[in-house]
Amino acid sequence: MAGKKKRIGTKVTVLLLSMVLLAVVITGAVSIGGLWSMKKISAEHSVELGETAAEDAERALEDMAGRQLLNTAVERAAYIEEKFAAVNAYVDGIARLAEEIYEDPGNYPDREVKLPVPGSRKLAAQLLYSERLDSPTKEEREELLKLGNVQDLLVQYNANNDMVSSIYLATKSGWMIQADYIAFSKYQDKYVKETKETEGDGEALLKPLYYEADQRQWFQRAMAAEPGEIVYTDVIWDIHEGGQGIVCARPVYHQGKIVAVAGAGSYMHTVNEAVLSTKIGETGYAFLVNEKGQVIFSPREEGETAAYAEADEDLRKSGNKELAALAEQMTAGKSGIAKLTLDQKEVYLAYAPLESLGWSFVTVMDVEEVVAPAKESQNAILALTGEVAEKQGRAIKEMLVIFLAVTAVTALTISLFCTAYTKKITDPIRRLTEDVAKMDGGNLDCRIELATGDEVEELGNAFNHMTAQIRQYIQNLSSVMAEKERIRTEIEVASRLQADMLPDGAHAFSDRKEFSLYATMTPAKGVGGDFYDFFLLDDDHLALIMADVSGKGVPAALFMVVSRTLLRSCLKKDIPLSRALFEVNNSLCGNNKNSMFVTVWAGVLTISTGMLAFVNAGHCRPLIKSEDGSCDYETAGKGFVLAGMEDTDYEENRIRLKKGDRLLLYTDGVTEATDPYNRLYGEERLKEFVSALPDLDGKEFLLRIWTDVDGFQKEREQFDDITMLSLSYQGLEYEKITDVPILERMGVFTEFIGNILKREAVSRENVIKIRMAMDELISNICYYSGAKELTVGCAVQKGVLRIYFEDDGVFFNPLKRPDPDVTLPIENREKGGLGIYLVKQQMERVIYEYADGKNRLTIVKEV
Repeated sequence: MAGKKKRIGTKVTVLLLSMVLLAVVITGAVSIGGLWSMKKISAEHSVELGETAAEDAERALEDMAGRQLLNTAVERAAYIEEKFAAVNAYVDGIARLAEEIYEDPGNYPDREVKLPVPGSRKLAAQLLYSERLDSPTKEEREELLKLGNVQDLLVQYNANNDMVSSIYLATKSGWMIQADYIAFSKYQDKYVKETKETEGDGEALLKPLYYEADQRQWFQRAMAAEPGEIVYTDVIWDIHEGGQGIVCARPVYHQGKIVAVAGAGSYMHTVNEAVLSTKIGETGYAFLVNEKGQVIFSPREEGETAAYAEADEDLRKSGNKELAALAEQMTAGKSGIAKLTLDQKEVYLAYAPLESLGWSFVTVMDVEEVVAPAKESQNAILALTGEVAEKQGRAIKEMLVIFLAVTAVTALTISLFCTAYTKKITDPIRRLTEDVAKMDGGNLDCRIELATGDEVEELGNAFNHMTAQIRQYIQNLSSVMAEKERIRTEIEVASRLQADMLPDGAHAFSDRKEFSLYATMTPAKGVGGDFYDFFLLDDDHLALIMADVSGKGVPAALFMVVSRTLLRSCLKKDIPLSRALFEVNNSLCGNNKNSMFVTVWAGVLTISTGMLAFVNAGHCRPLIKSEDGSCDYETAGKGFVLAGMEDTDYEENRIRLKKGDRLLLYTDGVTEATDPYNRLYGEERLKEFVSALPDLDGKEFLLRIWTDVDGFQKEREQFDDITMLSLSYQGLEYEKITDVPILERMGVFTEFIGNILKREAVSRENVIKIRMAMDELISNICYYSGAKELTVGCAVQKGVLRIYFEDDGVFFNPLKRPDPDVTLPIENREKGGLGIYLVKQQMERVIYEYADGKNRLTIVKEV
């Protein structure tokens, strides 16, 4: 309002000057009455505000708790499903191999399956059989000899998964091939001791009891299953090792009929841990319900959700109608959230299905714990309201005593004069109180319209200004929170996209026996600049890449995508690695405005020979661990980073991996991990730790390293991406012979190879081509190499024959000699080169390598 505003004090003073003490008494009395009214209104609205806030908070907490419970149930259910998916794959793999053996037994050699070893606790395949097979027929013996080919796979699957207690294949005829650690149990106090008479002393012979597979639940359920269907037994108690277990099984078909059943027994300790370790708040817990509505795992030892309270108790038949209705939903494979009473307590309950097992994962939390924060807030508001009201009451009473003393003398005189004037003063205050009340409950659009020209008008304007600021603050806060959530979501999506771009480091090349590979990447932020890659250039060449982009976060991730794409496109088997990295470097330098760079280790492994060609562009030195446990860094040829400077040349180096060697590639996030005292993990500690590790599969090998690095960092935040790749090389199993390279001994080599060709039933046409190539190559070695020793090795795998010729003579690469012009007359051709030319024409591929002071020429022929 324009102009100088009049204050209430001025008005009262004028009145007092006019009416002397009469106005003081009336104004005081009216003011005290107004204060009592405001106190009452304030108290009432404070109580209502506390109740409204508590109700809103309860609803928000209930909604949040429900989502948390359901998310926990879904995540835990998915975790258990994943564990059983691996076991399902094992059973399916055994069944498929058995079906292939039944379908074409001629493709498989006869293999004996041994009886259990008394007292043994080692993992091994063992033979059990039905009583009716005491005197097996010829056909039954032949069936067992062919099925003996599954025993290695049984042992491998058991060793690769700690959930698997035993894995087996049982035939309808009565044979049982089983891989487990408890051979001792097949003899201890359970088997009949027979006496075998010998020429000397009598000798006690232990004989395993018969195993009647067709009487077992898993066998019977598989017999009733559909082709290819995986079935499960009830949860049972393991009498040998203790603890609970379950068996999954799948029928094996031959010519439309079931001839056998593949099965795997699984420990339930992983499932039990997933249930018992689930904690939500102080009172929350989880339990597991099977397809029969029974609680099979629970931390509760008593009550409606206890496990084994009654062995056959079905929650669907519970006297608790709410729980029974929810149990129907669980066994029907549905998910959801509900509020009900359990064990005389009101709780929230969420459930999610385990579809492959027909079970349901359930989480529970007390309602009282969920709404406790809202109750505490309400009580605090009420307590504060009472305290303020009490202080207001005391102050008003004190003022009342004073005013009563004054007004007792002048009340009669001033009452007529002050009534009207006091109303002018108190009406705006009352209106202000009423308008303020409209703002209760969050109505921030209400405006106070007062034109008194005094402090009441200023107070009303102050309220209007305050509500406008609060409204603007809420709008700004909503925008900030929305933007923050958008950025978080985009980073999560980018992280998933980045992970999806990398090859599956956990299940790569599982069909290859020559090597095994495992890789992991853990970014320091949502996305990172580290990456690994591996892919086959052809059936015999494996490309390996480990790289680290400078910087962190989204920029590094984008540069990583470009770098990986260029490396993939340039790495080819017919282009030298040094040339490939030269081209990648120039491409990255071409438009590198942000001056980013990437360190790269790139290699190509010749799988059949173990020869590893590699280029190191400023990256960490790889670590090689031999089969004997020795461990050292490969230090050769470390060059400049990629994208650092155009036209940079890179040095290509070669080493030969031996059987049992393990190659460890990693980024500096491992060696530069820092403890709370700013000490680096370092190369020396990594080398010592890897040297001390036993022979492990790739997954466990990298997990052990990660655990040690994480323990070294302690509570310190990971500041750099950590990426690792483990390659364990086994190579081809070559049959080989070594002799003196002279023409008189050539027959020894040709006879050796000829026997292998005959055994592998190589066609006559291919035998002739291979003999011609051998004669040409061995004769050249005898005449020109000056070698003192010649080794010839041969391997046949998947229809491909490989023969190598390794001598200790002078270095000579016959493949660099140009091919002769066979269109010219013989007298016009240059001498030499025709023999190796004919070899190349007859073979699919000819490979030359020089390593460890020896020439090695390999010929490859599809037979």
